[in-house]
Amino acid sequence: MADYEELLQNCADANQLWNEGCNYYNGNNGVSQDYAKAFKLFEKAADLGSSAAESMLGYMYQNGQGFEKDEKTAFDWYLKSAGHGNAWGQANTGWCLKNGVGIETDYKRALDYLQASAMQNPHPNFADSVLGEMYEGGLGVEKNVVKALEYYVSAASSHNEYSMSRLDYYSNVDVLREAICGLAFIPFEEIEKNAQNGQNIFQAIMALCHKEGIGVKVDFTKAWTYLNMNDQWPFCSLKHLLRGQMFDGGQGVDVNKPAAFEHFLFALPDKQAIAWLEDYFSNEPSSDDYEERIRYAYRMNQYCSRLERHDPNRTMALYNKAFSIGKEEREKGHNETESVRIEGTPYLSTPQNIICNSVMGIAHLYESGLLSGIPDYEKAIEYYQLAREFDHGWSAYDLARLYRESGRKKEEVLLYIDEIQKRKEDKGAVCFVPGAEERMIKTLQLLVNRNELDKAISLYNKFQELNSACDSCAFGNDGLENYDAAEKSLSKFIREL
Repeated sequence: MADYEELLQNCADANQLWNEGCNYYNGNNGVSQDYAKAFKLFEKAADLGSSAAESMLGYMYQNGQGFEKDEKTAFDWYLKSAGHGNAWGQANTGWCLKNGVGIETDYKRALDYLQASAMQNPHPNFADSVLGEMYEGGLGVEKNVVKALEYYVSAASSHNEYSMSRLDYYSNVDVLREAICGLAFIPFEEIEKNAQNGQNIFQAIMALCHKEGIGVKVDFTKAWTYLNMNDQWPFCSLKHLLRGQMFDGGQGVDVNKPAAFEHFLFALPDKQAIAWLEDYFSNEPSSDDYEERIRYAYRMNQYCSRLERHDPNRTMALYNKAFSIGKEEREKGHNETESVRIEGTPYLSTPQNIICNSVMGIAHLYESGLLSGIPDYEKAIEYYQLAREFDHGWSAYDLARLYRESGRKKEEVLLYIDEIQKRKEDKGAVCFVPGAEERMIKTLQLLVNRNELDKAISLYNKFQELNSACDSCAFGNDGLENYDAAEKSLSKFIREL
């Protein structure tokens, strides 16, 4: 790290001054955060022609970092940076012009600067986000929801929160339908190009138009073509909603209620998906139809696992209902040998499986604090213990983790790690990732013995995450095809510990 005074007096390298200014601004590389020193270094870098430093000076004036806010001076620095072709300077100038910060609002000029920024690579994702907002609202440009979505998708790929929220908004089929129908002209060529590039919101638009005859003739085959295209992040629940509707109504395919169910699950928390699923669960199978009752309760647990963050109280009621069904069927004498195939999945289920998953779900509701806003570890432990009594393979993992998190002694954590090992010896694999339990158990024991319980919990959480990924990958595939990748990922994580 170069001496600060030496840099100010003798350094003539704008890049070095910029880098050292960033160190003081962020408090990196052995120096404490110091806005005053960062400002001086940025100022000298700007004098030597650094457009990045010019934009940063604008940011510091705008936010009053090291001195009072001065939006007029901030805009002047942004404008200077933009004039030197800096993408961040252009984006910030456009933002100020759009919002009237340090300058009068001027949508036309704002659009010019923001578009100039968006054409550069790299550029700040908020340039795309603000452009999306302007096209969506018709600010300085003709209103164009398709163009707005293009910019939102671009910004969302860099995790821009506002753009992600707008994509969530347009993932509602009623909102999207209204937006598309409200266009004087539907630019199908532009939508098609984005759909072919893997952008799933545009695939959903094309599917919706062909499914409902918006601007084109109804063509279910074409709708399915777009719904089955490979897509890219971000995840599009709307495509699942449309698939669910088409499987439910037999549009271009045979009616398939199990497939419709799976797709509506992935469409949550869409209101139409919830309405369909709630209607599905309003029709409980006859008490003498063992197989249908098990399938019904199994799917209820699936629904709960996706509903819990949106409606925890309803989730609790459904978990209790599934538990009651499992308990009733178990009391009738149905046992582990009478497994039931769950249509549309590679899974089998039994009354004990239903009971365990319901109880584990209730435990998680208490542990997460979703019911009251405050975690209830004692209640969670009570239900994890109940799951253990029903011989649930995961309960020992969760007890080991929760005992640690709720302040229990190291010996109690070790007790459950030993139980995991014993369960594996007695019953074989207790998880989806093949061959990974032994390595994980040994690593857990080593970490606990070294009193590195936080790392042990991290390993457990990683293991659970990978198993969930393997579980979900079965949907839409003939088998759990990502096991090898999951095992490699776990091995890498263990080595990094």
